[in-house]
Amino acid sequence: MAVAKEAVDDAYVDLKSAKGRISSWHSRSKSSFPIYGKRGKPIPRHSFFAFSHSDLDSAKRDADRASNEIADAKRDRDMVFSESKSIPGSPSNSRGPSLGQARASA
Repeated sequence: MAVAKEAVDDAYVDLKSAKGRISSWHSRSKSSFPIYGKRGKPIPRHSFFAFSHSDLDSAKRDADRASNEIADAKRDRDMVFSESKSIPGSPSNSRGPSLGQARASA
């Protein structure tokens, strides 16, 4: 169960990183600082060393990938949780008798 939770957490970290890169790209594209901003010039679609739209596209792909990983990890976590509930004596099943069971035995 801990591994499944860790996978979800890792996917959220990846998503946060990708969203940060997207935000940084937009901030940089609007900057007037000569090194970072284009100061009204169009940003190239591709550039080997410089700032370009392909950087933004890459960050968006990473965000989409992380979103898919979150969905997959949550599905796996839920599957592990439901399987552990169906195993007698498992930690998620050993909380003691329910209120109805306690009343019936009293």
